[in-house]
Amino acid sequence: MIPNEQERRSQRRTELVRPCRLFDPRTGKYLHGTTCDLTVEGVLIRITRPCHLNPGDTFMIGIAMNEKTGLLRAKDMFEATVVRALGTPSGHTLVAFRCAKSSIPIQSGLSEAA
Repeated sequence: MIPNEQERRSQRRTELVRPCRLFDPRTGKYLHGTTCDLTVEGVLIRITRPCHLNPGDTFMIGIAMNEKTGLLRAKDMFEATVVRALGTPSGHTLVAFRCAKSSIPIQSGLSEAA
């Protein structure tokens, strides 16, 4: 969770720490990060460097759901929109993304946990 942040999500958060890749269609490049938590509506990701991201920017996100996932295929990625991005004192960027409710790959597990 983002420190000192007021709760903004309407759904319960589930902690999930997994490596992920974010494709930025503006630059045609990938960013690497780690998920922090997610809900059926979105995901919070820590990117290990400073990034300039704006609310409304759209990315394709792929989450390595298990340790055997080495290569994320384009069909395994989902579209997400930046809600907010905050720099951290350690030089990382925390980014909250909103996703279509049907796009996060582990939705069934979240629904059952809720």
